[in-house]
Amino acid sequence: MAAAQKTKRVLKPRSGETKHVGVEPTWEVEFESDSERRLAVIDALNWYNYNHDVKESRQCLTEWLELNERKQDARSIRNLTNDNFILATGWLARMATRGFELNSHEIEAIESVITTAKAEKEKKIEEETDEKKKPNIQDRLKEIALEAGGEIEGLFDQMIADGARMSGTYKPIEVLQSHNVVPQQISLILDHWREVLSELQTVQSGSDEELAEGYSNYGKIDIRNMIKFAEQVISDCNSYVQLKKSTRTPRKKKPISPEKRVAKFKYLKEFAELNVKSVSPTKLVDATEAWLYDTKKRKVIHVVPDPMMKTFTVKGSSIVGFDPKASCQKTLRKPKEQLAEFKKCSVPKSRTWFKNIKATEIKFNGRGNENLVLLSAR
Repeated sequence: MAAAQKTKRVLKPRSGETKHVGVEPTWEVEFESDSERRLAVIDALNWYNYNHDVKESRQCLTEWLELNERKQDARSIRNLTNDNFILATGWLARMATRGFELNSHEIEAIESVITTAKAEKEKKIEEETDEKKKPNIQDRLKEIALEAGGEIEGLFDQMIADGARMSGTYKPIEVLQSHNVVPQQISLILDHWREVLSELQTVQSGSDEELAEGYSNYGKIDIRNMIKFAEQVISDCNSYVQLKKSTRTPRKKKPISPEKRVAKFKYLKEFAELNVKSVSPTKLVDATEAWLYDTKKRKVIHVVPDPMMKTFTVKGSSIVGFDPKASCQKTLRKPKEQLAEFKKCSVPKSRTWFKNIKATEIKFNGRGNENLVLLSAR
């Protein structure tokens, strides 16, 4: 079987030592006895071992397999590790391509190596498949976020089951904290509840007949409470991200002094026209409340921190960590008189003074400018 296919490729002795070691064996004679055959095989194996290495032996075996139309087995042999490859099997295959007729024992030895190669290949494929199936850290973080999202859904279902009555006992942020959801995965929860809120608002408006029919078993107050729940989830998600950013362990570095932190913050030191002077901008660092006055727009600004962060600070030329909902500004009609009143106010009375200003509240963007007087900060 094996001797039928032959190769034209010639193997030369190492360093061309034909004179001393002879040329590659050929098999054009018949052996008179098993002993004579065995000695001839030993001599041939010695010749190959002396002149060629494992790489050439592997090539000889794959060549023999390809000549016998066993390309899949040849690929397995190419990927077989050297530890599991038997050198003599490659030389026996080479001898077969040169006219040597292999006996059953020699063929069995070759087939054993091929079986080992196939098993090794299958094991490698299984290991690679298992490695692909193994969840990475990102998959695990995503799974944690989805678990937290499912628990929040459970709170929503419970709220509806209790008569759709919204109360302070429903705290989505505590669910996020208990699961320690990473900020990068919050969008999985946030995006879902934005869609829920949009759907509920559409139901409330009555602009979609199909949705209205789907929620027809709920009253207006029920829908309103559902909307409050969705808004609470969205608000808590945003607050949680801010909290995580403010509390995450920073890289070890030299603490930034308040003076350096406010070095680029733009403000007006003094406005003589109204006889007002700015306090040091360093007071804005880790402050719990601040009062500012824009001399160009005649607006007094009240800055309060995000409820989860408790304080705000300065970064570049902006105040960061403030509550964009609660912080606002109002236009003063008589700034000279009104600011004089403000100077006489205590901390609690200053808030009442600001509340009593009859003017439209405008959101504060947090940015400093050259027209901004820092009235007070604590």
